[in-house]
Amino acid sequence: MSCGGPTRYIQEGTIALQYRPIVSPKYGRLQYWLTYSYLQRNLWSGNNIPSSGPVTGPTGPRAANSMIFVSMRYYIP
Repeated sequence: MSCGGPTRYIQEGTIALQYRPIVSPKYGRLQYWLTYSYLQRNLWSGNNIPSSGPVTGPTGPRAANSMIFVSMRYYIP
């Protein structure tokens, strides 16, 4: 199955945490970031549409991707 069809909708949810273990005018600043993101793409499809009544769920193929990003920064005083 090819996922090259037209996009019906894209959803993305993201949550991030930031931690600063060192904050000093003498030594600078060290900080860490942790970010989690969930991406979902749904495509249009006419194969599962009922002949009568509402559509009760996603009708097309979909793809999902979970991503984790980690970052560390040090700021010189």
